[in-house]
Amino acid sequence: MVNARAVFDASVVLAVLQQEKGAHEAAPFLRRAAISAVNLSEVAGKLIDAGLLGRAARELLGNLGLD
Repeated sequence: MVNARAVFDASVVLAVLQQEKGAHEAAPFLRRAAISAVNLSEVAGKLIDAGLLGRAARELLGNLGLD
C-alpha cells in the first residue's frame, strides 16, 4: 500500500528537476509523493530526449523516492 501525501504528474517532477518556477513548493513532497507509470514514463522520455542516457534517467528517477 502506498502512503503518499501527494500525487505528482510529469510536469511537477520535471519542474523540480529543471528548477522551474514553483519547484521549491513541490520539492519537499518528493519523497512522500506517488506518480503513475504513465507520468513516470513521460518524465523518463523527456530526460532521455534531453540527452540523458536511459540508465542515468532510471537512476535519477529512482533516487527521487517517488512511489
